[in-house]
Amino acid sequence: MPRASTLQLHLTDDEGLQARRFVKTGRHKSRTLQRLAILLKWDEGLSAKAIAAQLPVSLPTVYNVFHRYQTGNLQAVVDDKPLSGQPPRLDARGEATLCALACSQAPDGYTSWTMQLLADKLVEMKVVSSISDEGVRLRLKKVASNRG
Repeated sequence: MPRASTLQLHLTDDEGLQARRFVKTGRHKSRTLQRLAILLKWDEGLSAKAIAAQLPVSLPTVYNVFHRYQTGNLQAVVDDKPLSGQPPRLDARGEATLCALACSQAPDGYTSWTMQLLADKLVEMKVVSSISDEGVRLRLKKVASNRG
């Protein structure tokens, strides 16, 4: 027969109040609310398996929340870790420059801006060191720019 988990978690009164306030308002990301619900259930004395059975989470998720709390208290549970991946090439200023360029008159010899022309112009203007035509297309799509 498997051994019961001996991991115990007890929130301070202040942390418990803050966690309940977060969950009650519901104005946070669902991942954050789910992690806080796990903490509150654990604070009630439920086991990890019971929490996984009551909430729509897996057992590893319950243990991950426990370990996040142990390493950094309530703030570590509330805050999301930074996402991996390359940061965007265009910041807000670069995005505004791109939109202004796309809406401006095309260069001589062209009837309209192409994605490659826009990318080349951004590099020429030193807005970015490099950007692909696909990166330009995706950014224009994101800001719902219609060049037509």
